[in-house]
Amino acid sequence: MIIIDTPGFGKKGTSDYQTLISIAKSLNTIGYVHTFVINVDSKDPKIDDKLEATIKVLIEMFSPRFFKNSIVCFTKFENS
Repeated sequence: MIIIDTPGFGKKGTSDYQTLISIAKSLNTIGYVHTFVINVDSKDPKIDDKLEATIKVLIEMFSPRFFKNSIVCFTKFENS
């Protein structure tokens, strides 16, 4: 199993263009993708501009079919 952790779009310190180049290079090395994991902060579980931009780029790169191979992962969960 190979996992590629990419930064999200709109993150400080890197341009979205640099992020896309990094993703493309990583995927070109592997040649295929089985599953996409979309991380959502459970403390603020809304689709903000950054997440929306990320999803739009993934749709453009892989077509809307990428949703069939996607998992939504909620991060920063706390047990009460």
